[in-house]
Amino acid sequence: MRFFHQYHETAQVLHNRRILFEPHLHSEVEIIALYDGHATLTVDGQNYQMEAGDFLLVAPYCIHSYTTDEDVEVGKFIFAPDLLAEMGRVFDDRYPNCPVISRQQAEKAGLHRLSREILENYRQVSPPMQRAYLTLLTGKLLNLCQLRERPMQTRDTMEQVFSYCREHFREKLTRQTVAQALHISESHLSHLFCCKLKINFCHYINTLRINEACRLLTETDKSVIDIGEESGFSSLRSFNRVFIKHCGVTPTAYRKRT
Repeated sequence: MRFFHQYHETAQVLHNRRILFEPHLHSEVEIIALYDGHATLTVDGQNYQMEAGDFLLVAPYCIHSYTTDEDVEVGKFIFAPDLLAEMGRVFDDRYPNCPVISRQQAEKAGLHRLSREILENYRQVSPPMQRAYLTLLTGKLLNLCQLRERPMQTRDTMEQVFSYCREHFREKLTRQTVAQALHISESHLSHLFCCKLKINFCHYINTLRINEACRLLTETDKSVIDIGEESGFSSLRSFNRVFIKHCGVTPTAYRKRT
């Protein structure tokens, strides 16, 4: 399974014709408005069907992915819970029992009109108004959701692991070094990846490195050798092998097609 830990420096409010397919997670709230088309959503291993008019609310640190028709129309709202002030604390220990809100519920709550208004005006309004928009949208969605408790210890440990790995993936990392740095047992770390993320540790670290390599290949003129080293790979051979496995092409071919 391809998987990555995605992160954003600012809120993402987008209106386009696609949604990300690959399994991923991040520390932000993610709201998807599916205006046209169909999608199969997977959240933490559970599949959900989305129809045109449905909304999606994914809490932070939930692994999710999409399979869609070729032609969809979506609104995306991805932002840190901190933007919601007090409301954002809901996500500290709770998350939706079912992340999908039906078209009928959404229409009754005025979510279609509100979400399109946000997409149209978000970049033109002041930061306080931006926060107000996202708070109102999230509040309406939370009002339609049943919430369940999230084990606090699991959340905190995951957040620590992701933060540490994101800062140190360019270094030589092993389960042992990460466990020692975070003062947790290696067996607990392995359990977290195996049972919660359903991936192995090495795959996760390599995915972080490949994400960085893709960014450097797209945004810089650095050589493939230098990019491999800066992304944390010990040799060009290892870089090429892992890159092909994740992306289906060599780093050089990837650069040419972007």
